[in-house]
Amino acid sequence: MKTTYLFHCLLMVLFLASCTTASHNGTSADDLKQIDLDFSEYSISHGMNAAFLAYADSSAILLRPGMPPVEGVQSVALLLRQTDDSRFNLSWQPTGAGIAQSGDLGYTYGIYTWAGRGERTKGTYVTIWQRNREGEWKFVLDTGNAGLGEEN
Repeated sequence: MKTTYLFHCLLMVLFLASCTTASHNGTSADDLKQIDLDFSEYSISHGMNAAFLAYADSSAILLRPGMPPVEGVQSVALLLRQTDDSRFNLSWQPTGAGIAQSGDLGYTYGIYTWAGRGERTKGTYVTIWQRNREGEWKFVLDTGNAGLGEEN
């Protein structure tokens, strides 16, 4: 288990090191941050479930606490259907981004805010993006970490 975790951490470090903030194939890190911000705004206006399905690649993976990776957009949809997102808002603000030199892979990270039932919780997240055949950026991996505190 620890070896697998260390392997995945090493892969993430290598991936992040191979990315840059310069423009590649017409997309800059700032462009990818804007796409991530658009994703957040879609979550606010249409609900978390609709946003995650609209921005997910067919091979999308969600990493969530207390569960194995959720792999593939159909599995993501099944998981999302278990959550009534009409009683809360999930939004986020990207604070960093990078694009691989190939121009077809990138990442964003930042702070998310969950607000519902009179509470607000903040945490951190990272999203890995891939440009599809149509030239659209879709997320292929998303994960978040609670722990930045609650506001009442």
